[in-house]
Amino acid sequence: MGPKHIVIVKPLVFDANDYERFDIEYMLRRGLRVTIVDVADIVIPESPRHREAYADWPEINFEIVARRAELPRVFGSLTDADLVVNFVSDRHVSARNLFVLRAMGRMKAPLLILSANAHPGFVESERPRPTIADRIRDLPTRISRANVLNSLLARIPRQALGVPAADFVVYGGRRSIMNSALIGPSTKSIHAHSMDLDRIIRLRKTMTRESETSANVFIDQGVIGHREYLDPAMRGNFNGAQYFQSLRTLFGRIEAETGLRVVIAAHPNSTLSYDQGEFGEREIVRGRSIDLIAASQMVITHNSVLVGAAVALDKPILMISSREDMYRRGAESAGYHFGLAHALNKEIRFLDDLDSLDIEAATRIDLGAYRQYVIDYMKLDDSPDLPFWQIVFDSMDTRMSVEHVRSHPTVAADSANLNG
Repeated sequence: MGPKHIVIVKPLVFDANDYERFDIEYMLRRGLRVTIVDVADIVIPESPRHREAYADWPEINFEIVARRAELPRVFGSLTDADLVVNFVSDRHVSARNLFVLRAMGRMKAPLLILSANAHPGFVESERPRPTIADRIRDLPTRISRANVLNSLLARIPRQALGVPAADFVVYGGRRSIMNSALIGPSTKSIHAHSMDLDRIIRLRKTMTRESETSANVFIDQGVIGHREYLDPAMRGNFNGAQYFQSLRTLFGRIEAETGLRVVIAAHPNSTLSYDQGEFGEREIVRGRSIDLIAASQMVITHNSVLVGAAVALDKPILMISSREDMYRRGAESAGYHFGLAHALNKEIRFLDDLDSLDIEAATRIDLGAYRQYVIDYMKLDDSPDLPFWQIVFDSMDTRMSVEHVRSHPTVAADSANLNG
């Protein structure tokens, strides 16, 4: 049967992209009550908080937590919830999310976290190990970014902080299994797929030659305006003006060589309005990134997790980066870029060296690498070919209760079986 009242806890304001990505329509069709608990004011207060669209979804119950003191009241009022989905954190306890995680943990409903949207480099073993020279060079950056309180919390056992382990964790591809402070011996794993895959499959069924637009798409990652970079220690001395100038030069060349315009898929967490000509006169679209990828002729990206949509739809991909951006958080962060390039059998093309770029060669598709990417990061071959939430609810039904779940084999054993 599945749950009757699902509570989704979000660290950012809920938007139309979330509605489709989380497949809220599927939940409503099944007759579920859906409550969105918006904790953006507490967890990421510097993020955009435009909630006017909440009125467009009268079928959803929205609870906005403006202050930490309101957490007990809001979560305490949701006594009939029978599943809580934690989008606040899937791995770490931090000073910002601690009180929200504790409030969720006091609910009687089982807790579920998602590790379904994996990406090369997210798994530590896939990132190139920094050399001693790298560590010495990056020491000033690491010191400037250090958060003493978060470092302390990372060393305190989760139980001592009053944060319970998740009852369920949902995985996608075989490499989506990652270490998490929120996973304990009793956490039961569910093998489903990337949350984006249902949407991709729906788009693929309706795609025709005519539905593809005469455009290429750039997946913006908020290299300047992302909420992470509001912290000066994270932003560093990155030259944003030069970055955008290089992008405009690249896009102009792509448009000249392909005869197709470049459309910008704006990052949902960017705080920039992009109304200062950052991308020139090009069209900027928000909240429809996967639709733009499906309709495009070429996808241009740094290392976005949405590259999975391009892979699943067999789109040519151009991987670009700025050396300054890639290394501004140290050599270790560059591993996310190189991990993706390795998985797709591609080379990163740098904005600092556009003269040597061969667009046709750089976008050539390795179908074998694409197929392996889907298995590794999106969906195992033997996972059910069913909607994401149906897999989750069916798996929960077979356990009957959280107490029964806690008697099952651990996620650690599942990890060993998959990776062994």
